[in-house]
Amino acid sequence: MAFENSQAFVMESKKMVGSEQFESLCRIDVLAEKPIKKIVHISARPKIVSSEKVGENLDFTGRTAYTVVYETEEGAIASVETVIDWQNKTVCDIDNYYICPKIVENTVSGFSANEVAISSLVNIEVYGVKQEKVLPITNLEEYVVNEKSYEYQKLVNSVKETFNEVLELEHSGKIEEVLYSKGEILLKNATAGIDNVCVEGELEIIVYGLENGRIVELTKTAEFKHEFGALSVVPNNMVDAVISLDSLKVSASINETDNKTNLIMSIENKVYALIYSKEFLSVVEDAFSTKKETNATYECVSMDTFDGQGRFTDTAVGSFDVDKELFEICFALETKSVISEVKKEQDSTKVIGATFVDLVCETESREKVKVQGVVPFAISSNEIDKDDFVEIKSKVTSCKLRGQKEIEAVIEYDVQYKKMKNVCVNYLSQIEETGESKDSLSAIKVYVVKENEDLFSVAKAMLTSPEIITAQNLGIEEELREGMRVVVYNGLDISF
Repeated sequence: MAFENSQAFVMESKKMVGSEQFESLCRIDVLAEKPIKKIVHISARPKIVSSEKVGENLDFTGRTAYTVVYETEEGAIASVETVIDWQNKTVCDIDNYYICPKIVENTVSGFSANEVAISSLVNIEVYGVKQEKVLPITNLEEYVVNEKSYEYQKLVNSVKETFNEVLELEHSGKIEEVLYSKGEILLKNATAGIDNVCVEGELEIIVYGLENGRIVELTKTAEFKHEFGALSVVPNNMVDAVISLDSLKVSASINETDNKTNLIMSIENKVYALIYSKEFLSVVEDAFSTKKETNATYECVSMDTFDGQGRFTDTAVGSFDVDKELFEICFALETKSVISEVKKEQDSTKVIGATFVDLVCETESREKVKVQGVVPFAISSNEIDKDDFVEIKSKVTSCKLRGQKEIEAVIEYDVQYKKMKNVCVNYLSQIEETGESKDSLSAIKVYVVKENEDLFSVAKAMLTSPEIITAQNLGIEEELREGMRVVVYNGLDISF
């Protein structure tokens, strides 16, 4: 039998292959009739505009959309928006990549009545599929060998795609100004077809507007389904997809007849998909020679392979104290959940962490203040394992004051997980002949049965009897199978 073809293989896994951190600066002018008294909140949404591989460097350009919510001199809430372009580079040694920009921190470096300066720390994470190649060893057919099979995922294709959605929402009142908007995109399903991939999910857009001088919250939720081409893809392929909401623009038009407001939400989404096929790998685990003395060297390659994904939701109620006496909760700015531990219990897996809730509130004197609270969570599920990649998105569905210094919040958690398995492949990396094989009095002899061999021919080859073989190898029958391994233990007769 010839094994050199099975010994050559390529293992692939998705890993972070580059990273960069840099500072982005911007200045924002505000209207003279709405001067700044105090900055309440800064929202920043970064996106990658273009990227180019130049040698081992990855040159990229990006754009950050800022929204600054502030209190005016008159005590009202207002906002201003701007967009800042930036460019940078990082080291990336592969061609198959995608880039995730993240704002780590926004700092107000200074502001006046009509201008605010912001310093942002931007993290760039580059992900890609790393390959590890194992080359064949020639002439393995001259040796008696034992093989082992492994199951793993092989990359078939990767696709980057941008698609747009437009949502409309009618409000019965008159929205004088769109103050602040935010959006979440939830990927529910990614499936492969014939030369295409389909992603399905849910969009939720929250708009805060001014109506008669008061802040109102408007929410629009919509399902989406988008299909895009991907060559060499078949329906039983697995799809590992990442999706992000890259830009959101909200405009309001008022019908002067009935004073109703129509909100138009223009959304740009970006999806990156890796498509895998299920493969089986056979490699040489052991090699022996009945004619030659050999030295064999074995190595191991360990790779993480994608093995499915899922999601579930949970709701919890939590409360936290603040250091100011509050009169009213205006709106929720941001909600962020951080996982601190994933631990296995007897019948389930528990995800433990904390949710940071940012709110804009009013004090008794009508001053607008930003407050932050921390709500711990512990979510148990029998759907996930300890080693799964788990990500939690959260949102405040409602919150209320309990007294003047305590806030109670109802938080909805969306738990998404990806199952990964580690494939550790042991393989023969080198085999070297050291001389002619000699009859040995060693305590162990190993033989692998060849095609059409019987018990007597194996016993003859091993210089022993059929009775010793059957006595020392449980399960050995008269009719042997090709590839069966026979082990004989011989006593040593050494004279001094």
